[in-house]
Amino acid sequence: MNALLAYWQNLQTRERRLILAALLLVLPLLLYLGVWRPLQQQVNTLQHRVEAQQETEAWMQQAAAEVLRLRARDGAATSGGSLLATMERSTRQYNLGMALKRVEPDGIGKVRVQFESAEFDRLVEWLEALAVQHTIQVESATLDRQSTAGIVNAQLVLIGSE
Repeated sequence: MNALLAYWQNLQTRERRLILAALLLVLPLLLYLGVWRPLQQQVNTLQHRVEAQQETEAWMQQAAAEVLRLRARDGAATSGGSLLATMERSTRQYNLGMALKRVEPDGIGKVRVQFESAEFDRLVEWLEALAVQHTIQVESATLDRQSTAGIVNAQLVLIGSE
């Protein structure tokens, strides 16, 4: 450091001014190339990433809306196979599996269900859940009261909404 200071002091005034002028010209260029330009490039890169993420988000929202639309249409178990699977799964959820005696397709989007010695209250709860969660409706129902209170035999025809 002392050597640099000694060198500076040995320069003539004109040389000192020339070096200071060169520093005043070069310093902004160094700041631009070393600081500003890399920061600006980083900002541009981040802006492109944000735009790409926004496009992805828009696509995902559109796809989610499409999934919901398809679930509303097809989630109602419109085909015989999925309607049958919904019947099997949901009867177990409502503890009606032991009373369920027969499930068979009855055309497209329809199923015949037969229960023996089913609890009436559970059966009604199950039918309500099918209507609300799966938009499955009762087309026809035949209920026979049993000698035990609250127990019925039921034959139902259920349809999934299109």
